[in-house]
Amino acid sequence: MANIASVWGKRVAPNFGNGNGLTLTGLTSPFATQKFPEKFVDWNPLGAGKQTARSTRGAPQGGGSGNTETSLGDFVGRLQVFLNDMKPGETKTVTFVYMLI
Repeated sequence: MANIASVWGKRVAPNFGNGNGLTLTGLTSPFATQKFPEKFVDWNPLGAGKQTARSTRGAPQGGGSGNTETSLGDFVGRLQVFLNDMKPGETKTVTFVYMLI
């Protein structure tokens, strides 16, 4: 069974007209995934926040359940893939697709 996960966001405030958005989808199975939005200020690798872009762990909104509706704000969608144990020299491939929505 495929393990397909997506995280997406869309601008829907009145000032943005019909809105625009972006979806990030992981197409690789059988790896376990975790998807969630996190605040840009936490993700920003150059900012004064948590700088989670520099780590393997994010700062999920809503506990990382993946089904989180956020208030208006500036967010980053994180899609983590758990590769399990890897032996020296072993490789694994993960494929992601971005699409405008």
